Amino acid sequence: MWIRETTINSRMQQQIDSEHNRPLCKTPTSFAFVPLDNFSMICFANAIEPLRSANRQLNKQLFTWHVISPEGEPIRASNGVKIAADQSFLQPPHVDCCLLIGGLTPKELPIKKISALLHHYQGHKTILGGLSTATEQLAQLGLLDNYNTTIHWENILSLSESYPELAVTPHLYEFDYDRITCSGGIASLDMMLQIISEAAGHNIATQVADQFIHARFRHGDENQKIASYQTLLTKSPKLAMAVGIMDTHLDTPLPTGAIAMRVGISLRQLERLFKKHENTTPQRYYLHLRIKEAQNLLRLTGHSMMNVALATGFTSQSHFSKCYRDAFGYPPHKERDETDSAS
Repeated sequence: MWIRETTINSRMQQQIDSEHNRPLCKTPTSFAFVPLDNFSMICFANAIEPLRSANRQLNKQLFTWHVISPEGEPIRASNGVKIAADQSFLQPPHVDCCLLIGGLTPKELPIKKISALLHHYQGHKTILGGLSTATEQLAQLGLLDNYNTTIHWENILSLSESYPELAVTPHLYEFDYDRITCSGGIASLDMMLQIISEAAGHNIATQVADQFIHARFRHGDENQKIASYQTLLTKSPKLAMAVGIMDTHLDTPLPTGAIAMRVGISLRQLERLFKKHENTTPQRYYLHLRIKEAQNLLRLTGHSMMNVALATGFTSQSHFSKCYRDAFGYPPHKERDETDSAS
């Protein structure tokens, strides 16, 4: 099923399938949140607010947290709002878990200071983690080697391409002994509900979920793009399966007949499904998925144009450029030029 698959190469998928997540070495109740410049406010709020609500339900302060920045300065979110930090990297509080909060990845981060902070916490056996795009900073510092990890779905392929040794999953969040990674957004709430459930009991976690009118806890191994999957599923389970197969073979596109065979229908039936529900052909839909992924790679990575083309199944850079121009009305290099000028 598509909800168990991801846009990474088959070798990495085999690595993930052969490993099992280890439970967290301890259940954290004290946290240091490190918002990075341009961090995601919704990700940040969904990580902190459940802890506040849990303390309210418990009528005691079981959970504590600090917001820290390099010099104790305010940090600006991607929406322009600044939040205050209560401590600096120079005097990091003693906590069970340190979580970096990412978002729109800035061009420059104080990576040396972040490295010093995380290695300080690592020496104190603190759980380390990254929410949203902050997973990439942990990977850059070599702190996710031999761990299952996740990141926002837009960044899965780029992270896998940049760090092919990592076991990257499409899951909402990953707990792996002394590492936590989370795809961000509302998934931060699901992640914290799991932690609250383990530390304070399932009833308290349920009360917190009710406070936020959150219908159910989502397990960490659920797929991030469940909404897209459910939309396709309501149209046709066979269509959803076909798109899932396409989505997991962006770098090595499959012939349409092979997709139909995997779905268990004829090529003619597959073509009718796409015509009826998406008003296009399977080939055009598949090409659209690959071009959209190429756009993400151009925006989010520094990979060469040729590497982006290869990562999305184009063996010729000229063919890639033509398809890109046909899709968006401008050549792929303009995407990168505009991204650079906007940063």
